[in-house]
Order: sequence, then C-alpha cells, then structure tokens
Amino acid sequence: MRVQAASAAHLLRRNLLIYGVGGIVVPFVGIKLIDMLLTALHLV
Repeated sequence: MRVQAASAAHLLRRNLLIYGVGGIVVPFVGIKLIDMLLTALHLV
C-alpha cells in the first residue's frame, strides 16, 4: 500500500463522500433487499 500526503480538507472531503453518502444509501438498499426477500418467500 502506497502512502500519499494529502491535505486535511482533501481527506475530510473524501471521507465524507465515502462514509457520509455510503452511510445514508447503504441502509436503504439493505432494507429494500430484505423486503424483496421476505416478499419472494411469501413471509409477508
């Protein structure tokens, strides 16, 4: 793994994009997949 020097602003922007957006989108996708699975198995 190569280590790169980056400014704090750049690191913050990158981490917010990855973890902020991912933290908002991933739960909705997971809930939708569980809902589709339960519906397909006729458990609902």
